[in-house]
Amino acid sequence: MKKILFSALLSFAVLIQNVTIESTALEAISVPLEDAVMLLDTYGRIYVHIQNESSLHITVDKTEPEGIFRYYDADIFNESSDTEKTYLLELSCCEYLVDSGEYASQYTVNIEAADDRKSMYNQNIVIKDPGFENVSGTEYHFYITTELSDHSDYNIIGANEYTTDEGVLLCEQYIKLLYKDILKGDVNEDGVVGISDASFVLSCYASLSSGLEIESDPDLADIDGDGKIQISDAGYILKYYALSATGIEPVWEDIIS
Repeated sequence: MKKILFSALLSFAVLIQNVTIESTALEAISVPLEDAVMLLDTYGRIYVHIQNESSLHITVDKTEPEGIFRYYDADIFNESSDTEKTYLLELSCCEYLVDSGEYASQYTVNIEAADDRKSMYNQNIVIKDPGFENVSGTEYHFYITTELSDHSDYNIIGANEYTTDEGVLLCEQYIKLLYKDILKGDVNEDGVVGISDASFVLSCYASLSSGLEIESDPDLADIDGDGKIQISDAGYILKYYALSATGIEPVWEDIIS
């Protein structure tokens, strides 16, 4: 972290200017930083433009010589297909190495469909240091559209990169996330939540306990999302099934809590 602070101070000394990017202001919702990190400048911005009615999850990690640090971890969404909704994530510039002319740090951006984490777009980005680069700042714009599909994937529709009149390096990515409509608790993916799903979870638990691999998606069997497949996950499914059988519409949050 000392190297990052040195880079930021040197940039300030070279530029002797405000550290805010001079670019066209957008109406955007600011995503809060994680508690464990802080920004030394605002030379970088990520804008996520959600084009249709969608629920997404975004994480931003910074890889530095000292390790990997999480800057953002948030659910973002658009309630309407008729209007675009934009989110803003501000970033510090990356650490520039004068001797090599390369960067010692970078950010990793993950954008996922909230209900289908396999539908994910991943990109490594660098926020350039204006103290050493001929830019006033760096902006990444991700234009995200989601589409229901029979498989999880993404398509890059288009990309642009250019420098604006204000000296901002503008990088644009147009992405379509393809997601599957997954029913929580439907471990065997037959379209319903039933006793067979609970049996399937128990089978997965027994295999993993014996050191064997399982063929199914472990995320589907991890009902409470604690990162483990346990007997309790099968119990949640049985409770869900029992409530459904009596005509009650089950709510997973109530069952798991």
